[in-house]
Amino acid sequence: MSSFTDDPSIVKLSGSDIPGSVVSIKGAERGFEWDVQKGTGSSGAATVFKGAKIAEKIEIVVKYTTLEEETALKAYRAYIAPAKIGGKPPTFNIENPLINFNKIEKVSVSIVGQPEVTAGLGRTIALTFIEYQPPVPAKTGPADPAKAGGGKDAAGSPNADIAALQKQRDALAAEYSKS
Repeated sequence: MSSFTDDPSIVKLSGSDIPGSVVSIKGAERGFEWDVQKGTGSSGAATVFKGAKIAEKIEIVVKYTTLEEETALKAYRAYIAPAKIGGKPPTFNIENPLINFNKIEKVSVSIVGQPEVTAGLGRTIALTFIEYQPPVPAKTGPADPAKAGGGKDAAGSPNADIAALQKQRDALAAEYSKS
C-alpha cells in the first residue's frame, strides 16, 4: 500500500500537511530533453534522447480564512523556507497524487509568494517549489582517451592522425619556404 494520500486537495511535505485549503496545483509536468541532429547529405535527421527535465515551477495556491490557519501558515513558512536570508532551503518528500503522478517525489521551496486578499474575506498564497534531484557524480576516466593504452598512439587514433597532419604541414611549409 502506498503512503501517498489519495486526496488531491492535501499536500504533505515530509509528512506535514500544508495548512489551509489547496486551491490549485500547477507545473508538476515532466518534460523530456531531445537533441535533433541534422543529417549530412540525404541521410536525414536523427533525434537523440538527452534525459528527463526537472519540474522547475510547481505552484501550489493555498487559501486560508481563519486566524488559526494564518498562524499555522506563518509557522509553516518558517518550516519550508531557509532559516537565514541567503541560506539553502531544506528538501522535502512531497505527497500528493497530482504531483506524484509524474514521479516528482522530492522538492525544495523556490518562492514564497505574498498573501493576497480574495473575495469573501479569505486570503491566498502561492508557494512555488522546484523538484530536487541530488547531483550525480560524473563518470571519470583518463583525461585523454588516446593515453588510456599506456600513452602509445595506434595507427588511426586521433593523436596519430594529428601527428601525421602536423608532419604534412611542416613538409609543405618547408617546400613553400624554398620557393
